Amino acid sequence: MKVPAARWSGLTFISTLWQAPRLLRCLVNHSARWRNAIWYHLKVLKTTFCLFTFPFRSS
Repeated sequence: MKVPAARWSGLTFISTLWQAPRLLRCLVNHSARWRNAIWYHLKVLKTTFCLFTFPFRSS
């Protein structure tokens, strides 16, 4: 039995909406950790970038 694409996407959309609160809670729980990790990596990248470019810029 073949399900029409429109109906299938509608079902997917409904199921996504049904799971959205739980997913949002998960995201909120993880977002703080992710933010910290991203900030840390950005800081590290910026520091390494500055360290690498500074000698070339000063000459």
